[in-house]
Amino acid sequence: MVEVSPRAILRAQIAEASKLGWRLKVASELEGYLFGDSYAEADAKGYRGVRRVSRYLEDYHIFQGTREEPILRPLRNHMEAAGVPMEGTKGEWGRGQVELNLAYADPLEMADCHIILKHGAREIAEPQGGSITFMVKYAANEAGSSCHIHASAWDLSGTSHRFWSGGPSEVFRHFLAGQLALAKELALFLAATVIACKRYQSLSWAPTAITWGQDNRTCGIRVVGQGPSFRFENRLPDTDVNRLPGTLREAIACLRGSETASEVLGEEVIAHYLLTATHEADAYDRAVTDWGRTRYFEQV
Repeated sequence: MVEVSPRAILRAQIAEASKLGWRLKVASELEGYLFGDSYAEADAKGYRGVRRVSRYLEDYHIFQGTREEPILRPLRNHMEAAGVPMEGTKGEWGRGQVELNLAYADPLEMADCHIILKHGAREIAEPQGGSITFMVKYAANEAGSSCHIHASAWDLSGTSHRFWSGGPSEVFRHFLAGQLALAKELALFLAATVIACKRYQSLSWAPTAITWGQDNRTCGIRVVGQGPSFRFENRLPDTDVNRLPGTLREAIACLRGSETASEVLGEEVIAHYLLTATHEADAYDRAVTDWGRTRYFEQV
């Protein structure tokens, strides 16, 4: 297995957790936008004016959710048949935005299920004449799409909750502190593209501060549940001082300066991801966009 691949990195971290007597349980919440045009039709339009499946914001909207069932119901059924159990699907905040929730599992299994779910969603949308995008920010005036990660730690048998001992445990407090302390240094692994960094805007359901709170969706880390369900939800926060980097270049600089990241993940892994991110940032810097043409065509 390639050492710098995401799966190899995850396997190594699972092994380190096992040495401490921990077994993690993880679940992902994946968001995306459904469209009534196929991928080929969207491409032919230059990804402008792609037909929406919804005319309005649809968070928890029952009727609009029914309109999306020709894609979402087969997705749930096929994923279940493929051994990828889903807890459910629902309309999200944006027009045509949906949330796809997987049942929790061990980290490696969850990572595999997450990838299968994304591919399955595309393959099921295509024959229906539609498409789904998981790009983090589809449009400037639309809510961004995220991937919230729920996680808890147990003993190796998976029966004793290490995060809960009549209340939040010391293990949980240290685990949470590590998430907060290293959020900025490891931001590149949470938002690896220039588009991803554009999601982190205030008043947009994307938390912008490295903070935590009890069942508070405005915080970077949301703590939810109690007893066996007690866990944290990483909501991927953003930008300077008490915030995560606001640009990919800032994230690159933070990771490059992180001694902890090199110690935990290895210098080869860090060098690989820094190089990949730099290529991404360079490609973006070279691009000429619609924004530039609109702003400067006549005015300069």
